[in-house]
Amino acid sequence: MVTEKIVEPRLGTYEGEADIDEDMTTLSPEEEKGLRYALVAALLFGGMLLWATLPMTWEFIPGAGFLRNPETGVLLRSPFLSAIVAFIFLGAVCVSVAYGRGAGTIENDTQVVEGMGKAISTLGTYTVLVFFAAQFVSYFNWTNLGQIFAVKGAEGLQALGFGPIFLLLNFILLSMFINLFMGSASAK
Repeated sequence: MVTEKIVEPRLGTYEGEADIDEDMTTLSPEEEKGLRYALVAALLFGGMLLWATLPMTWEFIPGAGFLRNPETGVLLRSPFLSAIVAFIFLGAVCVSVAYGRGAGTIENDTQVVEGMGKAISTLGTYTVLVFFAAQFVSYFNWTNLGQIFAVKGAEGLQALGFGPIFLLLNFILLSMFINLFMGSASAK
C-alpha cells in the first residue's frame, strides 16, 4: 500500500522503451518438453514417497509404509523423517535430470556431475562464513558468557534502582547487548 499510494506516484510517469528480451517471454519447444519430463519425474518421485509413507494398516497396498516407524507405525521419529534431507536432494536431482534430458541440455552422467559441481561451487564463501559463525556460537555456549552477562546484567539493573521507564529502557539496551553473545533462542 505504501509503495502504490506514496512511493510510486512520486516517481512520475516512465518515458522510454521497455527493454524486454523476447526470448525470455516464451518457452522453446525443448524447454516445454523438459518441463513435461520434469513434471512426470516429480509425480513419480512424489508417488513413490507417498507409497513408502502410507499407513501400514492399509493392507490392500503391498509394501506400503516401509518408511514409517516400525514399532509405532507413525511418521514421527521414522526413517522417512531421519532421511528427509536425502529425500529432498534425490527429488531435486530426479526433477533436474529429467528436465535436462527433456530439454536436451544433459546428454550423459558427466554433464550431471559438472552441473552439480558448478552449483555447489557458489556455496564456498557461504560455507566458510557458516563455519566461523558456528565456531563463534559454540565457544559462547561453551563459556556460558551469555548466561553470565544475563545474570550479572539483571543484578546490575536491580542495584541501580531505576524507575519503571528508565528500567525498561535499560532492560532493552541490555537485552540488545546480550543477544550478541547468546546463540540459543530459548535461553534468550
